[in-house]
Amino acid sequence: MAISMIKRAFTLVELLVVMGIIAVMATMSIGSYFAVVRGMTDRGALAAATSVISLALERACIDLSPTVVYFYNERVRDANKEAGIDAVYAGVAVAVRRAGRISRVDGNNLNDEYADLDRTYGVMDNPNSPKCETTRLYRFNLSKMEYSLVYSEAVESAIGNEKYLVEQPVNHNFKMWYDEDKKENPERIYAYSFLCKDKHGVNWRSGDAYGYEFARVRLPDNYIFGAQGNLPSGTDSTKSLGTTIKCYPDSRATDLETIGITARRPNAWKEVGNTKSEMKDI
Repeated sequence: MAISMIKRAFTLVELLVVMGIIAVMATMSIGSYFAVVRGMTDRGALAAATSVISLALERACIDLSPTVVYFYNERVRDANKEAGIDAVYAGVAVAVRRAGRISRVDGNNLNDEYADLDRTYGVMDNPNSPKCETTRLYRFNLSKMEYSLVYSEAVESAIGNEKYLVEQPVNHNFKMWYDEDKKENPERIYAYSFLCKDKHGVNWRSGDAYGYEFARVRLPDNYIFGAQGNLPSGTDSTKSLGTTIKCYPDSRATDLETIGITARRPNAWKEVGNTKSEMKDI
């Protein structure tokens, strides 16, 4: 009996059908992959915002002092129409704790005569030519973000008895200011103050509470707080939302205000969630 050795190959039509099926499956898998990536980024942005609020709440309970979380959006990259490049934005959340009160304002010097600023920050050797770094000093306002750039080292300034709030020195236990004839002048004492580099339009006054930033979160690119209307415009690189979350020692997560997060999609901006839904289990 003769055995046939003829082998059949795939026809061109069969190959084209198989290749078409593979292309369709690849397209579906790529779309699913990007959907998964978007979902993970959405959840990460919500988790980041929730974490800074939760941390502010814990800090208020530990310090038995209120904290506040400020929200603003910043432009990371400007648009370039000629190159077809869109602007890039990102939301920022800053948690601030109250630290003290300003007792006297003297030009660019902000005194807190009840705080050991010299021990906390060190003392600047030459305040006329400061070379140290700067940090933000926030006016502790529960409804609006205001801050000044201050040098990271304190400066010494003399205070007359008609201006300072502490007790007038009456003995040698106080560090006193000496006149040119080396006689003690009991009407002047040393005070340590913050030196403003840039007040950012903040009109500091005696009695203003101030605070320090202790946590900061930046959302991924093109994820912002609030809606599209909260984007910076014109020459402004940042825009405050005017929305804050106030944390008191007796606050609970369910009592706090909510803030929405919006992401840029291929065709438009779309809200992807809010902090209230993420914090319900805290």
